[in-house]
Amino acid sequence: DRDVTGVQTCALPISLELRVYPGADGSFDLYEDDGISQAYLEGKGRTFHISWDDKRKRLLVTPGLPGGYKYLLMGKQ
Repeated sequence: DRDVTGVQTCALPISLELRVYPGADGSFDLYEDDGISQAYLEGKGRTFHISWDDKRKRLLVTPGLPGGYKYLLMGKQ
């Protein structure tokens, strides 16, 4: 079983705001697809791993493989 706490759906975002509250390390995976079709069943989506290193005060965003998805969080492919 996978924890789906905090799972939200919305239209394709124009922007994304991340708020970092220092004091501890943290991380999560952000999944994105077109939000309309069932193309996600064919793997057409993208996952971004986002992590905060509190000691270094560093936010790291690591994109996963695109899986054929045309629209990315930061623009078009």
